Amino acid sequence: MSEDDLPYQVKINGQGDLETIGRFGFDDQIDCSVIAHSKVDATTGDLHTLSYNVLRKPHLRYLKFDTCGKKTRDVDITLPEPTMIHDFAITENFVVIPDQQMVFKLTEMIRGGSPVIYDKEKMSRFEVLSKQIRPVRV
Repeated sequence: MSEDDLPYQVKINGQGDLETIGRFGFDDQIDCSVIAHSKVDATTGDLHTLSYNVLRKPHLRYLKFDTCGKKTRDVDITLPEPTMIHDFAITENFVVIPDQQMVFKLTEMIRGGSPVIYDKEKMSRFEVLSKQIRPVRV
C-alpha cells in the first residue's frame, strides 16, 4: 500500500515470492487512494482505512470493509486544511484519527520546497469515531 494510490493485490507464487496482481479497488467500491496503514479489527476481521484528498474538502474519509470485502461505512471528515495522516488507531469500540501539525502546502512544492510542512500554529487534535455512530470531536 501507498499513501497515494489504490491498494495492490499480491499473491505468493509457487516459489514463495510475492507476485503483484494489480491495483485493488474492492470491486469498484472505491476510486480513491487509501493510507498505507489500514487496520484489520482483531475481533470482527473488518478492514478500517482512511483516504485523504489534498485538493478537495472534506480532505479525509474513513472507510470500513467487512470480511467479504463489502464497503460498510464511508464517513467524510472535514478538516480545516489537508493534513498528512500517516497512521491511526482502532480500539475495541473506537477509531482514533490524529489531526496534527504536518499539513500539505502545495504552494511550497511549486516554490521548490516540500509539499508537507510543519505548521507550528496549528493545534493538534484527535477525531474519535465510534465504530457504530458518527464522529465526535475531542
